[in-house]
Amino acid sequence: METVQKQERKIKADMTISEVVRLYPQCIEIMLSYGLHCVGCGANTMETLEQGSIGHGMPDDVFEEMLEHLNGAVVDTDGKTLTITSKAAEKVAELLKKNNKEMYGLRIQVITGGCAGKEYKFSFEEAPQEGDEVIVVEHVKVFVDKESGHYLKGSLVDYIETLQESGFRVSNPNASSGCGCGKSFA
Repeated sequence: METVQKQERKIKADMTISEVVRLYPQCIEIMLSYGLHCVGCGANTMETLEQGSIGHGMPDDVFEEMLEHLNGAVVDTDGKTLTITSKAAEKVAELLKKNNKEMYGLRIQVITGGCAGKEYKFSFEEAPQEGDEVIVVEHVKVFVDKESGHYLKGSLVDYIETLQESGFRVSNPNASSGCGCGKSFA
């Protein structure tokens, strides 16, 4: 997936916060991670994303970064098993290089575990296994086995880096519930 260009953005600075929440509920966690807690506020029907960010003292560059993440979360997956954002692919490439595994790929699996019953497992592997789907994003290979692909269908993998947290985040439309820590789902 290429970086979302400003003219292609589905989420714009002048959209009300309630409009974003209604149209793209997968964006709620992203807004919260940037300190934009207006998702449940009564004023969110009248306040735009830009107004909310100004009200919370968000610097312009951080606001632009948030818009990029929000738009990355609403990319049409077109029936793909998994969509990887450019930011996530860049981070994977950085980690592969740091671990002297530039020729390896990232395996994403859904395994039994966690508070809610299933959790994501990320690991580096030299090559795909038989039956794996191989997704290539910006020269980074991602391997997904068939069983995990069933749970991941239509998901988006992004890399979030804020003052409060950093790490890979999976926005999974198939998850019916999750645990409080956000690391597992059902």
